[in-house]
Amino acid sequence: MSVRTESLSDILSDTRIDSRDLVELRADLQDQMSEELPDKIQEEIAEDIATITDIETEAEQYAGDNMRDGIFFIARIDFVEYAKELADDIGAIPAEVSWPNEHIEWQAAAEALEQDYTEITIKGREYLYR
Repeated sequence: MSVRTESLSDILSDTRIDSRDLVELRADLQDQMSEELPDKIQEEIAEDIATITDIETEAEQYAGDNMRDGIFFIARIDFVEYAKELADDIGAIPAEVSWPNEHIEWQAAAEALEQDYTEITIKGREYLYR
């Protein structure tokens, strides 16, 4: 019997999820379904596979067949921080400067950025992706 090193709960506990981790986990779980495991564990595995499949089905309606290529889900509670990091990453506003960063209304900036993202609810937590 193989031992699961990462579970769906582990992945979903993060505020940023890479869909490739979900795809890999589903493949591992499907392999485990062929093993002789107690019914309760089989049920948990089947539930996790169904959850991942539901995520994939919903996400691919908007993002195409990109789960294997990488869709990044950002928890809504982390989206303001994500917006700051994105602004720095694309060179819009360097993070190391205090002005104008200390005067930017990052909540409003994140809300404007959200217009380019789609919302998905996974196990009761809201994520945004594009």
